[in-house]
Amino acid sequence: MPSQKFLVLVDKSATQEQMDQTASDIESKGGKIVDTWSSALKGFSVEINPADLQGLQSLQGSNSFISTIEPDGEVRIN
Repeated sequence: MPSQKFLVLVDKSATQEQMDQTASDIESKGGKIVDTWSSALKGFSVEINPADLQGLQSLQGSNSFISTIEPDGEVRIN
């Protein structure tokens, strides 16, 4: 199965060190960091295989800096 893209948003108060640790945690669960944001939003665009998704989601509970994990997709405002 091909990898899927997810958005991992991190708490705005997270320091650069905490962002680096979160990226390392994501990669340890099988995720590949595609993009990193640190201005208006803090977080990552992540590619991950569906088989590894549960491991990524487990970080939301153990890594208190992750606020949201959601599938990447197009957003439209009408």
